[in-house]
Amino acid sequence: MALGTLVWFVVILYGLTAIGASVFCVIMIINSLKRKTGGTALLAFVYGCVAVFQINSIVYNVLGKINPLSEGHAITLLIYVISSVLIFYFLYIFASRHILNDGDVLRSLFSIIILGIPGAIVGVLGYEMMTGVLEPDLIFVQISIESGTELLQYQPTLVISLILYVIMLVLVQLRIIIGMIINLMKHKTKDPIRRKGMQFILIAVIFLFITVSLTVVFTIEGIGPIPIIIVYIMKSAAFMISIVLSYIGWILPERFKQRIRNKWIKTQVESESEH
Repeated sequence: MALGTLVWFVVILYGLTAIGASVFCVIMIINSLKRKTGGTALLAFVYGCVAVFQINSIVYNVLGKINPLSEGHAITLLIYVISSVLIFYFLYIFASRHILNDGDVLRSLFSIIILGIPGAIVGVLGYEMMTGVLEPDLIFVQISIESGTELLQYQPTLVISLILYVIMLVLVQLRIIIGMIINLMKHKTKDPIRRKGMQFILIAVIFLFITVSLTVVFTIEGIGPIPIIIVYIMKSAAFMISIVLSYIGWILPERFKQRIRNKWIKTQVESESEH
């Protein structure tokens, strides 16, 4: 079966974001080996999982067109969920050490929640999809028509999707965003270059939050292909912006540092001249 225009459009967008995530992952690995810092290594894991997520999304959409409800298509949904959970798990571990300052007990508790609940969900999802034993009244997974198309494919039920989104958006991303805002307001980061870098990272996490939040639109029934295309474009744009800002904020390129340094010196000189 030939791939439709919408599927090709989605494949191209996911391909571009997969390339962006892969490039950023390689940059993080190189910098991690140079600096020997755990934070950079964790970010490499984050964007490595993002690359896997994007590549798997291509396969998921293609199989949804040429072989819906196949075992292979079911497996891609499981990889879709697992890779998204790992993205936010490694993001949390990074944030717990460098932003939130969570202790070992709290970090362990959140790790159990972030990995344990989705892990149990993935197990039941896999069992239902591979065996079809509960069909047609599946509890954790439903067979649905992809919005704006006539494609039948596996999807987590609304309740399961909400549980996963709450874990990813509230327990991880919102905590990071709130924590960074509090740190910046309390001026915990005194160095002007590092402070500006933290601001860039904060904006990057907000754009990542927007990326995941836009996915909720795909759960709306009856949405047409044009809104779907718009959402896909917005998701890809927000994600690429997040990658660029993450790179600037964490790696702190020399040109960026020099610009901030010069601006800070100029401000100090002007302040002294006024007094």
